[in-house]
Amino acid sequence: MKHQLFIGIDRSDQCLDSCIIDTKNNIINQLNVSTNPRDLTSWCAEILKLKDSKNAESIAICIEQPCQNLTHFFKQYEEFTLYLINPVILKRYRETFNLSRSKDDKKDALHLALLISEHHEKLTPWKALEPNYQKLSMLTEKRRQLINARTALSNRLTQNLKEYYPQAIELLGRQLSSSISIAFLRRWTSLQKLQKSQLSTIKKFYYLNHCRSNTAIDKRLKIIPAAIPLCSDEVIIEVHSIMTIAYIDQLAALEKNIQRLDDLIEETHKQCDKHQIIESFPGAGQHLSPRITAFMGLHSEGWEKAEGLQCQSGVAPVTKQSGKTHFVHKRYACSTFVRQTFVEYAGQSYKYSTWAKAYYEQQKSKGKTHQIILRGLAYKWQRIILKYWKNGELYDEEKYLKALQKSGSDLTEIIRNQPSKKCA
Repeated sequence: MKHQLFIGIDRSDQCLDSCIIDTKNNIINQLNVSTNPRDLTSWCAEILKLKDSKNAESIAICIEQPCQNLTHFFKQYEEFTLYLINPVILKRYRETFNLSRSKDDKKDALHLALLISEHHEKLTPWKALEPNYQKLSMLTEKRRQLINARTALSNRLTQNLKEYYPQAIELLGRQLSSSISIAFLRRWTSLQKLQKSQLSTIKKFYYLNHCRSNTAIDKRLKIIPAAIPLCSDEVIIEVHSIMTIAYIDQLAALEKNIQRLDDLIEETHKQCDKHQIIESFPGAGQHLSPRITAFMGLHSEGWEKAEGLQCQSGVAPVTKQSGKTHFVHKRYACSTFVRQTFVEYAGQSYKYSTWAKAYYEQQKSKGKTHQIILRGLAYKWQRIILKYWKNGELYDEEKYLKALQKSGSDLTEIIRNQPSKKCA
């Protein structure tokens, strides 16, 4: 794609530095613009006037990532072609001409303009994403953020209980964000309050909150009368009880919103045209299927081979070699959430897939650690997932096992020796 004007933008929270150059790298103007939508709109109007005066057909805008707010704003202008640049690329380009490594926002804008002017033919322009896959991607990532927040709150609540009421952890288990745990701690914020209640009342509480195991209930009821308070200081108990209520209120709100996201994710996932392909893979399940579907739907068009998927997801390692030095390390320039998605899927798949289990056992016998095996398994699964995604076919375990046997895979012998088990 040929462009006649090139704009480099170095942004901050409240303003952005811009630099506009022509095809001969002559600077047309450099401005500092507020990121207020009104000011940005006025600035874009001036750029469009400049475009008309220069008889330019296309304008390339280069922005350093992350820049979601600017991406959302500029995508409404058809005249602009956006290029989103990894910060590492800009850093190395800048240091090519500046050995002192000094940094200046105004100069960075110029470097971005020069970078896109010189190399835009080798770079892929940003394009608007398919709405359903974009929504699904955002929902699954936001859900993970809420899960992380829930984990952090649960850890704080656990620590708070350990300081004055450790018996609650024994009575409720580690899942303190569950509805029964929240209801229990809301009613009995200290051991002293709990021991004042009749055992029949506590037993009724468990039944009403869907805990019907008599063995588990009886075990817990025996703990309560014999328990010795860790703390008897009323001030400490009062303050820690207040903190307990504060934590469970936040956990209750998080649980409600996580469930809301789960419902939206399920609904959106069904609206994605290829959702059934990912659901057909063994072990994908309710939460991993939407995450994989979203990533595949947004990026698969750019992958001619599986290597593209493996590198972009961060599952493929990075090899560095110089002279006699050779070492391999994990890929850092990637989305941790996406890499985690495929590794977590690999961790579920070997419980349901015959060949995946055989691969796990094979690698374990070689002394590989659990995480290394999962990354290797994720690497293999990505080749299979991309093939079925491109072909529009549902995964067939029996068909794949026959393909392994036909190719003479060393997994065949391990599979033959496995106990007979129907794959889920």
